[in-house]
Amino acid sequence: MLSITDFTNEIRKQVIDFLPEEYQQSECRMETVTKNNGIQKTGITIWQPANSITPILYLDDFYREYRQGVSMNAILSKISDIYVQSIRSEIFVSKADFVAYDRVKDNITLKLVNRKANRQLLRELPHKDIEDLSITYQIFLPEFHDEGSASAKVTNQLMDSWEIDMETLHQTAVENSLRLEPPVFKSMTAAMGEIIMEDESVGDLFKDREIFLQAAPDMMYILTNRDKLYGASALVYPQVLEQISEVFPEGFYILPSSVHEVLIMPKPGVAPPQELGTMVREVNQKEVSKEEVLSDRVYEYDKDAKEFHQVAGSLKKERGMER
Repeated sequence: MLSITDFTNEIRKQVIDFLPEEYQQSECRMETVTKNNGIQKTGITIWQPANSITPILYLDDFYREYRQGVSMNAILSKISDIYVQSIRSEIFVSKADFVAYDRVKDNITLKLVNRKANRQLLRELPHKDIEDLSITYQIFLPEFHDEGSASAKVTNQLMDSWEIDMETLHQTAVENSLRLEPPVFKSMTAAMGEIIMEDESVGDLFKDREIFLQAAPDMMYILTNRDKLYGASALVYPQVLEQISEVFPEGFYILPSSVHEVLIMPKPGVAPPQELGTMVREVNQKEVSKEEVLSDRVYEYDKDAKEFHQVAGSLKKERGMER
């Protein structure tokens, strides 16, 4: 059984042989990429002389398949097929020239991450800090999920090459996020019903304002985006929390379930902040992958200031998210 390093080296050495003839002059390179929360993932890129940009194919899942008994040749064939599909994709060809601002500006979106866990990476990225979180920006290809990497980080260098300022970047990302990944707000009861009925349109309170304002109280709600991909970013969409506060005039807590969603809990009858904080940390440790953890804090919405803040009583005297 090969180690992950030896497995990656074998993929790098052999994968070109499994590609169609037109790709035989390509060069396969091994890449280590820092993902969210400082998690490093191993991948390969297959470079061709004519292409300035190529998708990164991460090998962690393929290595798991190998350890479960899938043959190396089967894995190499699968990687080859994925690469060819990606590089031939009209979406990739038309939108992957990230240096050309006019070609990607309609696909720049928000991404909410933990500030401390990403402190090294944030030195390279334009961002806005909010509480213990940071708003970052990505070039998002929503139609490209099944064909490889679906996004690319907006770096300081890239923003400078576009010759735009921070405010332009942020406003563009907000507008695109609302269009490409609109917010979704559902009660936990409706979310469970969605699973049973296999209908994702069920129970979205943002789609019907009358139902939204007259909704029967539930103990817990889910706030995310349409694709549930980095949906916690809906937390910083304009007026989202303000609208939710209309339903819960006595206030509500915000629990960061993951980078993909947050939980909303109306205050009357809810557990005290200390217990909620403990619950968030336990879920992070046991149920959420390290790459997908957003925060170990609990927040509350201040409807007068129209901002959310950390709840002091929910904090634990520890290093928390820092890695």
